[in-house]
Amino acid sequence: MKHDSSHQGKTGQNQVNSPSDKTNWVALSANYEHAVAIDANGYVWAWGQNDKGQLGLGTGKANKYTTPQRVGVINNAVAVATGTFHTLVVDDQGNLWGAGISAAGVLGTQGQTTQLDSLTHLGDFNRYGDWVEIYSKRDLAIGRTSSGIWWSWGDNTLGAVGFDSTQPYFTSPQPLFAANKNIVQVSVGIDVAAAVSASGDLWIWGDNTYGQISAVTPGTAMNPVRDVTRATTKAGQWARVAVGQTHVLGLDKNNVLWAWGRGTVGQLGIGDNLAYAPNTPTLVQTLPSAGIKSYVAVEANDANSGVVVELNNGNRALYLWGSNGYGQVTSDPGSYPYAWVPDQPIYSSSLNKWFALQLGDGFSTALG
Repeated sequence: MKHDSSHQGKTGQNQVNSPSDKTNWVALSANYEHAVAIDANGYVWAWGQNDKGQLGLGTGKANKYTTPQRVGVINNAVAVATGTFHTLVVDDQGNLWGAGISAAGVLGTQGQTTQLDSLTHLGDFNRYGDWVEIYSKRDLAIGRTSSGIWWSWGDNTLGAVGFDSTQPYFTSPQPLFAANKNIVQVSVGIDVAAAVSASGDLWIWGDNTYGQISAVTPGTAMNPVRDVTRATTKAGQWARVAVGQTHVLGLDKNNVLWAWGRGTVGQLGIGDNLAYAPNTPTLVQTLPSAGIKSYVAVEANDANSGVVVELNNGNRALYLWGSNGYGQVTSDPGSYPYAWVPDQPIYSSSLNKWFALQLGDGFSTALG
């Protein structure tokens, strides 16, 4: 069911303050049931579920925290990524740190029995170079080193590592692209991942059960592929991509947002009760394209989608759509279990500077 604009302002927003300064957040990641942020001093803060040590707070800590907790001794963090039961952090010296369960080798160790309760330096990763970017979802991780090489590791059950192999998981990083394609943006989904090059090409790999990758060939793509069908539609015109599990969002260079794949709870955003768009990118409905200057963030997870846009007047608005079972889109999940289109901006005079968005399992988190 589509939620209507008469319910604006009832989005169940709660402000999470960093202990020192509520305007101090600079980076954010959220996944499944926990979130991690970096403040302007380079400190790492985490909250949410901690039953597998994913917050990195050390041994003997509580299983859940509802307020941000300072993580470890790091004071120079620059990037953070979260998965189902893990956290990854990059510091300004190029080191990679991890906490939680190393399911599918996402922390560099085999199996799901190794648990790091404290945020720990993953020294084995240093031999690949100095890390500068890190992204993760579920049990897959993708990162970039200062040499410009993109690396991928973790769960490869459906080919999401992007390395031409049927090996179910990788505990060490694999080079993602055989040749330098000048990749400028990467999105990690659940069993599927994607990237955009400087030339505007879109590359996708992993699960293709619902046409996330190709409308022509079902199954999986073990290597990054430039899909012929969609490349013909928007050849060289892609600016950003976000992948969930069964659906993909693509932003073109004309500031138009498209969706494809499957979205049975409205995460495509293409219209009431429209759950499938496997053949070609379909326009995401109701976003005020005439009033949008630029897209600041485009995000997707298994059941939700969202964007942060900068308006022509300089203010920023946040749009969410998809499942609303826990009030992650609007505060009235009983009346509005799904949002089929993004017709309700989260915006007010005090919430008009959004700059980051992350979607967890039944919750949405943003910085502004």
